[in-house]
Amino acid sequence: MVSQSLFREVVRNSKRAPSAAKSKQRSVLIVDDDSTILGFIGMALSLDGYKCVRASNGQEAMKKVERCDPSIIILDIAMPVMDGKEFYKWLRGSGHTEVPVIFMTAGHNGNKTCEELGAQACLTKPFELAQLQSYMRKYIKNGR
Repeated sequence: MVSQSLFREVVRNSKRAPSAAKSKQRSVLIVDDDSTILGFIGMALSLDGYKCVRASNGQEAMKKVERCDPSIIILDIAMPVMDGKEFYKWLRGSGHTEVPVIFMTAGHNGNKTCEELGAQACLTKPFELAQLQSYMRKYIKNGR
């Protein structure tokens, strides 16, 4: 579920020009089986100057992470084919230990899962765009 304020924020900023600093554009991998959430988050972060790569499950994300070398990953926990927990374990086991991960969850035990896995942050759906943007600024390193 997408919060109404996230929708309003994306609509309000839709006329804003994307960032001109294309050479410094950071890549974000967004992984969620809900195409609406993928679309809204992708649009909002694109307007903030990020290059957004989308995947609908962990298996698809495995292929894309190798190609896009993301600065950060926004990852849903519950998905078909390969869920966020399995993808996260694969990610860390395959040498991508420096990429920050922000988990998204609609479940009540999401924060516990995030803590157990060692994720940097966890957003409970629906969430505010400002909260996601705050985490993005906090966890993206200048060099990535």
